[in-house]
Parts: sequence; structure tokens; C-alpha cells
Amino acid sequence: LEPLLIPASDEAIRHPAMQALAILHACQIPWSAAPTALHAHLQASPKLMPMLEARLSSGTNCVLTSSMGRLFDAVSAILGVCYETTYEGQAAIELEGISSANVDHAYHFELGENTFSSRPVIESILADLQAGVPVSVIGGRFHQAIIQVCLEICIKIRETTFAGADSPPVVLSGGVWQSQILLSRTCERLQEHGFKVLLPQSIPFNDGCIAVGQAAIVNALIKEG
Repeated sequence: LEPLLIPASDEAIRHPAMQALAILHACQIPWSAAPTALHAHLQASPKLMPMLEARLSSGTNCVLTSSMGRLFDAVSAILGVCYETTYEGQAAIELEGISSANVDHAYHFELGENTFSSRPVIESILADLQAGVPVSVIGGRFHQAIIQVCLEICIKIRETTFAGADSPPVVLSGGVWQSQILLSRTCERLQEHGFKVLLPQSIPFNDGCIAVGQAAIVNALIKEG
């Protein structure tokens, strides 16, 4: 995911509504395009939006992130599903809960050289909200967009890096794959295109995998001396 500037604070992580405004800002979409309900929620704290705008404009106390989790937070808030969280992954879990697994089409990320931009997806979500498309359908199209871009990236890597060779295996790891919609459909689409999919078997999908990966890197560095 193309890095996005977001507030660097525990408060911001617990407030998907703040992530929504941060991602609109990063995508150069005016905050006036945000749903009325999101504005109403944020304006309950009158100083919040001016403070957030100042921080994002200056970059003060902000960080760049390529986390899919923050994108899920933002979309969940834009759709009015979850504005504040009380546990890890709540916004994404609740978003999956209202999303239709069977939708007519997917939104589209803009695929670049090494990253992909979320701006077209956010613009499409806002347009569908304005048009009165049900939130369940919008949520489904968002999930399908992630499935589609994963497939496109794997095909691109196969064609550019493994041209003429057998399809490389695809390893799915990270908290995003705790979503059953994403996991099941992504596996199906990859297998339909000739990829072998590898999944964690004895460790969890999320931060446990990060820790194991870090340990593997350290082990390799030690062996190299």
C-alpha cells in the first residue's frame, strides 16, 4: 500500500474517525466530501478537526504508514460502521460483519511500480455513498478490491520476475487474512490462476507471524556472522 500520513498517537489508533480524515487528506480529497455522520461525530469535539488538520498539514507528530489495518479503520469510519474502538481490529471485524460476500464488481486500486494507491477506492466509496448504494454492498466491493489487487500483484510478479518459470508459491500472512471473506476468496482466485497458496499452520496470521519473521531474520544474520 502506498504510504499514507497519519497521526502518531494511541488516541488516533483508537479512533478510526481520525484515520478516515487522515486518509482523505493523504488522498487529496477535501474533508467536505466526507459523510455528514462522520462530520457530526468529529464535531462533538470542536478542537479535534482543526488540530488534526494542522498536524497533517505540517507533518508534526505524524508517521507514514502502509498498514492495511489503518485503511480498514478509515473505510469502516467513512461507512459509519465504527468511529471508536475498544479492542484491536474492531473496525475491520465490524466492517467485514456488515459486508456482502457476493457483490457485482470490485473497486480498483491504482497499481504502481512497487505500491498501490488507495485514492481511487476511497473516491469510489464516497461516490457510492452519495448515490445511496447500501453500505453492505460498498463494504463488499472494498473487500473485493483487496482480493483483486492481491491477484494483480502476484500476476505482475510472476510475469516480470519468474517469466518462463513455474508459478512461485504465494504466502499469505498478516492480520488482514483473519478476514474470512478475504482469505477464502483470495485463495480461490490465486488458485484459479495457477498459484499455490501457503498459509500459517502452527502460528497465528497476525503479530505472531511478525515476531517469527523477525526471529528468522536475526537467525540468518547470526549465521552469516
